[in-house]
Amino acid sequence: MISTNPELLNEFVGESREHLTTVAEELLALEKASGADRQQRLDRLFRAVHSVKGSAGLVGCHQIADLAHSLETIFDRARQGTLAQTAHLTDGLLTGADLIRALLDDAANSNDVDIGDAIARLEGLLTESPAPHSEVAVAHALRVDLDAYVRRTGHSLTRFFADLEANGLVREPRLVLPEHDISKGLPDGPVSYECQYTSMVPLERLAEQLRLQLTEFNAAVPEPPEPKPAAPEPPEPEPPAAEDTEPPVIARAEPASRPEAERPSSVRISVQILDRLMNLAGELVLVRNQAMQAADPTDAQMRQIVQRLNGVTTDVQQVVMLTRMQPVGNLFSKFSRLVRDVSRKLGKQIELTTRGTEVELDKAILEELADPLTHLVRNCCDHGIEKPAERIAAGKVPQGHVLLHAHHEGGQIRIEVRDDGRGIDPQRVRRKALERGLKSAAELGILSDTELQALVLLPGFSTADDVTELSGRGVGMDVVRTNIEHLGGNLQIESVPGRGTCMHLRLPLTLAIIPCLTVVVGDQRYAIAQKDLEELVCLNGRAGSGKVEHTHDQEVYRLRGRLLPLVRLGEVLARPEPFTAATRAEVLHRHRDQAPGLTYIAVVKVGSERFGLVVDRLLNTEEIVVKSIHPLLKPLRCYSGSTIMGDGRVALILDIEGIARHAGVSFESARQTVAVRGAGETESQTVLLFQYGPREQFAIPVVMIRRIEEIRVSGIERVGDREFWNLHGQAVRVLRLDNYLKVSPPVESDTMYLLLPKNVRQPMGILLSRILDTQSLAIQIDTESHHQDGLMGTAIIHNRMTLFPHLYRLGERMEADDLAASETRTRKAPSRRKRILLVEDTQFFRQVVKNTLEDEGYEVFTAVNGALGLREISQNQYDLVVSDINMPEMDGWDMARAVREQLGNHDLPMLALTTLNSDRDRNRALESGFNAHEVKLSRESFLATVARLLAPGAGPAAGEEGKHG
Repeated sequence: MISTNPELLNEFVGESREHLTTVAEELLALEKASGADRQQRLDRLFRAVHSVKGSAGLVGCHQIADLAHSLETIFDRARQGTLAQTAHLTDGLLTGADLIRALLDDAANSNDVDIGDAIARLEGLLTESPAPHSEVAVAHALRVDLDAYVRRTGHSLTRFFADLEANGLVREPRLVLPEHDISKGLPDGPVSYECQYTSMVPLERLAEQLRLQLTEFNAAVPEPPEPKPAAPEPPEPEPPAAEDTEPPVIARAEPASRPEAERPSSVRISVQILDRLMNLAGELVLVRNQAMQAADPTDAQMRQIVQRLNGVTTDVQQVVMLTRMQPVGNLFSKFSRLVRDVSRKLGKQIELTTRGTEVELDKAILEELADPLTHLVRNCCDHGIEKPAERIAAGKVPQGHVLLHAHHEGGQIRIEVRDDGRGIDPQRVRRKALERGLKSAAELGILSDTELQALVLLPGFSTADDVTELSGRGVGMDVVRTNIEHLGGNLQIESVPGRGTCMHLRLPLTLAIIPCLTVVVGDQRYAIAQKDLEELVCLNGRAGSGKVEHTHDQEVYRLRGRLLPLVRLGEVLARPEPFTAATRAEVLHRHRDQAPGLTYIAVVKVGSERFGLVVDRLLNTEEIVVKSIHPLLKPLRCYSGSTIMGDGRVALILDIEGIARHAGVSFESARQTVAVRGAGETESQTVLLFQYGPREQFAIPVVMIRRIEEIRVSGIERVGDREFWNLHGQAVRVLRLDNYLKVSPPVESDTMYLLLPKNVRQPMGILLSRILDTQSLAIQIDTESHHQDGLMGTAIIHNRMTLFPHLYRLGERMEADDLAASETRTRKAPSRRKRILLVEDTQFFRQVVKNTLEDEGYEVFTAVNGALGLREISQNQYDLVVSDINMPEMDGWDMARAVREQLGNHDLPMLALTTLNSDRDRNRALESGFNAHEVKLSRESFLATVARLLAPGAGPAAGEEGKHG
């Protein structure tokens, strides 16, 4: 009878599933194992099913116990070497384990299932897979005189024990010493080593490899002496009888405290309890937010209490989040079986490799990720990997390879599903899209190869010619992308025909508590997840601050040379039906003639695309607890969830992709309408104007700034002659400009600003006394009028001479001051300075990049557009070309194609250095002929790529390595 104790039954089911996971993993690994490794895996398999059998018998699940017993018998025969390991045997064992797992799903009724046929099939495996003679493992009773062994062979005992492990399996090892009182010193007599030794190596060869004599095998190993029976204890005297005696008190001995190392380090907790704990942590976050809003900032005691509550809440939240995190290896381990089954069914040879299995994801995301990943792995095996004959004909090894790789990147998890198969043929995709009517010939004609490959994500698309149980119905990849985006992630395809395909998945770490920006439209608040937010732009309506432009029926804003499509959130929320061309025209007409005023634009992203969301006001950023949306609002695709704000009011979380679809944002038209600047024009740059001392005005481009913190000078900590600021637990070095430049000292006040630059080697912040303004200006930096080490140049802004600090040089000087003279980092110029051509139309960036390269010892020449760059390359010899993309007369893409095709120069390394950072832009650069792609102002990465391209023996074919840059 099955146990009626639900806790005991649940414990049995949980433990048994863990054992069955071990069985599946070890069985698949056993096919490739040999020698001692094979024997150890068989032992683990035997122990796992033995545990399942014992536990099943304990709770009364006799059918499960009988199945486990049949598996146990097979593993025992395999351990003894009387059963050969074959693919058919592995299939049968995996099927038996699957049946046990199915019975565990309804353990309470498992005894009602007929398992007679399954047991008969398992017993049949015992007769179908006899082991060949050469594979029979023979057990030996081994006894070796260690002293005699060392004298005879001259080898160390370490070598002896290593040889034992390499050639077989050791059981019951022990040392035999002569009888001796150890308190009087070590024994002088022989020391013998005895064990039960199992090996598949023939005896004569085994003796030769172990350097033993045949007489030392199968030696009689004396049994340990029987323990002498202990003397019987005298019976305890019976208590005297008495009529009114109290019932005897039974004293239970408390168990002795166990050493710390023996105490269990983990406990099983119900998922329901963890979910409840997560909900309570979310409520605590809400209480924290409410307390921070309600606290009186002038009350010092209350402020301390709220700060303490904030710290404790953050710690509790992080710890509770950890309880929901699970290693992605739990999911990856299931694909070994899938790849094996699919490869056998398709007649292919496929090996699966997993990396980053220790990376952790939220349990909810991991569960939702199982189906998309299964489809992607199956696609790799079916569509990607070729059959052995086809691979050999293509010059590849017969066995295909699938890689699952997880790693952290930018606060998210990135998972790659990569194969080395045939890749995605863009022309085949083009033909299939036409056949299925998914795109017109005109639409397909303007798409690049990368865009054609991305069509496999469309609903109804499939490149398979025949419909099979694995593929061909056009259902799958669009569902995979939808599921990934539902989790807050995105899916990108990278494929090289003939070499393979890689699917890039980016996912958030958790969906429960997320940081958000709160915005206002009308009188309602909305939350934008920070993962969807790129930056914020404020237009104040004054000249030079930028303005909203129009292209076709779309409002756009020119952000650093790129047209950004705009969507007015208020218009989206006021119109329940998706936008049409007429709707967009109406919106455009409504706002065309409005007087310029304050305009707030949240630059948000959808995959690799960007657009601007126009809102009325920006409030603040805070962590919010994601709640499910009301069922009546679910059909509205503009919302992904809801949350409770600090004041107790509900705010809806915006679904950025849903808004883009509702508004019908046209990214393509914005791309195609980018105006080409004239050769004599200079690109405008947004700069921050500030003061340090009372006499000078400084400027730093906004793109070089990570953030600005308002700080109290009293909070700056001093260590020797160095100053530090504690920024969220990180020590940031404070840099005062008058310590490195000949400028006036700062205007000291209680409150100042700390400017944190991007892409610096160590955390540093530049102290500012006053922020003046941000301006979008056409800057011409003068490098001749005023020279200082740490100054990039000067410019006239608002009729004042303005200094542009060289942030990276100032950082290097600060680092040099921190090191002893003997340890100061110095650059060693190469024996022949490498010649680099820098093609950049923006004078500011041209100066920054030129200074950066010259600081590294390179000789730098410049050209202001692609046409002049092409002429320089045709007339002079260069070791490397570094080029911008968007330039007048000839852009970087056309210049790279001309270098490769017109000049026929395929050996010159070329690096694209641009602000364009989408996968589409990166792939287009590689297709044009660049070897690598880097983002402007990512200094360390840029210099590393330059060094790699200039290294001896570098010089890959165009486009082969840039995707990693």
